[in-house]
Amino acid sequence: MVFNAMPPNEIHVWLMRRPIVLDAALTVLTTAEEQQRASGMISLRRQCEWLAGRALLRQCLAHYTDSDALTLVFDKTESGKPFLDIHDSPAFNLSHGPRWIACAVAQADNIGIDVDSEARRNRTDEIAARYFHPQEQAELVQAGGELERKRIFFRQWTMKEAYIKAIGETINSVRLHELAFESIEGSEPRALFDLPTGDWQFMHRRFDNDHHLALACQRSQCDTAPDDNKTIFRYWLWDVTTQSRHELTDEQLCTL
Repeated sequence: MVFNAMPPNEIHVWLMRRPIVLDAALTVLTTAEEQQRASGMISLRRQCEWLAGRALLRQCLAHYTDSDALTLVFDKTESGKPFLDIHDSPAFNLSHGPRWIACAVAQADNIGIDVDSEARRNRTDEIAARYFHPQEQAELVQAGGELERKRIFFRQWTMKEAYIKAIGETINSVRLHELAFESIEGSEPRALFDLPTGDWQFMHRRFDNDHHLALACQRSQCDTAPDDNKTIFRYWLWDVTTQSRHELTDEQLCTL
């Protein structure tokens, strides 16, 4: 399969503002089976969120596979990670945050993305004490107040989630306290644990005042020199009503 506008050294992230209400735009872009599944969800908010995610996923993958979005067929691994029932399809992953939905796509073996917000009322200190690596806990202790602790916590948490999703596992199936990432100013996060075989790229961005976007991508090991194979992250904002997208620079993403 030829990937549409997808250079091998790029990772693309599509972002969508989560719709507040369930409208016709979402039903037009999803299948009858998906709409039926959503109708069984008790919360209208959850119905809207789930259908919006499916709409974004279908439109995003249709762009790269040159397919009709509504004819795309998905399957799942034993652990529940979805994949496209197309030979040599791109790696992809979807995440829902309080105000945003994100889909990551790449020519890669595996990819994981996570979106979350500092606005969540999580018991962050209790979670960190139980599930965080000692170095992560030390960073939280050194934070200068509650706001900074929350910012650090959600950076750490979304990085864990993105990696776990990339390897096709769940939070309950891994030892969370063994997974940690070092944040280096001016560089992407670096894993502080032994990674599975492959070339790994990680990314973290904070945007829209309180949202965190984290990504983990695994490609097959290659002999290409690192400088010749530098990963480029590109971002698009997709509008469900107009079914259009426009590209964001890194600076525009961080100032949304």
